[in-house]
Amino acid sequence: MICTVDDFKLQYPDVDKTDEEIQRAVDFASTFIEKIISETFESPLPFSHPLNLACRKIAYYELFPEKKERLGIVEERLEGYSYTKANVPSIYGDPEIDRILALYMKGVRIGAG
Repeated sequence: MICTVDDFKLQYPDVDKTDEEIQRAVDFASTFIEKIISETFESPLPFSHPLNLACRKIAYYELFPEKKERLGIVEERLEGYSYTKANVPSIYGDPEIDRILALYMKGVRIGAG
């Protein structure tokens, strides 16, 4: 487990979900991260740890998938300003989460060892 329900509630105090719903989302996020980085955590990481942040954000997106869909915007215009995002491959789909996970991923080596 990378983060706790209490960690999640500390970052997102206004989320109107039950502890059970949050726990399922946190469990999913922890499992996802552990599979991606090939490491297992028996106890939660400190709140300030980057993987704890990534876990909280993934749990949030699992509870509110429509928020993650907004990340897929390729171009948006508002009052004369425009924003264009490149369509690049990613690990989870949120640039901040992807940067954190990339730091902890184990490299794959091909060839004789």
